[in-house]
Amino acid sequence: MPPCLGYGWLRPVAILPVKNLKRAKSRLSTVMSGEGRKKLVLRLFLHAGCVCQTAGFQVFCLTSDKTVAETSLRMGWRVLQDRFNDLNKALTSVLKRFSTVPLTIVLPDLPLLNRQSLETVSRLGRRHGCVICPDLKLSGTNVLYLGTASFFKPMFGKHSFIRHLNQLQKSYPVKVLVTLATAVDIDSPEDLLLLPRFSFSSPVHYEESCYKH
Repeated sequence: MPPCLGYGWLRPVAILPVKNLKRAKSRLSTVMSGEGRKKLVLRLFLHAGCVCQTAGFQVFCLTSDKTVAETSLRMGWRVLQDRFNDLNKALTSVLKRFSTVPLTIVLPDLPLLNRQSLETVSRLGRRHGCVICPDLKLSGTNVLYLGTASFFKPMFGKHSFIRHLNQLQKSYPVKVLVTLATAVDIDSPEDLLLLPRFSFSSPVHYEESCYKH
């Protein structure tokens, strides 16, 4: 159980799921080495985690990977163990612990993610109860705010945006938010062509920035 339970929730919660690095970003294997993919995943994770932290979130990393977990702890973030190596099963298990508090699930492969975008998600979430941020293709779900996760069933993967929207609209007012900051993700070789245009900083810069907050 997360250590902060029982002490009150002083900050909003952000859960960042990260696959085991051995399996991460497999669709990039035709253009990147295994080591290159690992470095990319860690860089994107650090970027997302630090943006969440500077936006005032309590950061929880959900992972089965030792390196990711150690990195998270070094940054002062909490770790939730993924015992399933399956995002939806792991989230289903974890969300039971957070069923009564607002939380935001952030898939940490968003190079344009920024503080302002997360603050907008939180503001809309408090007003509407639920916010979904899809990817550019309106297929996947990149960011999801839940006022309560009590009845939510994670369905991440292909076409998760529509599946999540249909599920949640039955119980909650839902706001759909589409911005470049939350929609641009790195999943395919084509996405890598955009990376030189992005200005998110190196992990070292973000570590220093996070430690200052």
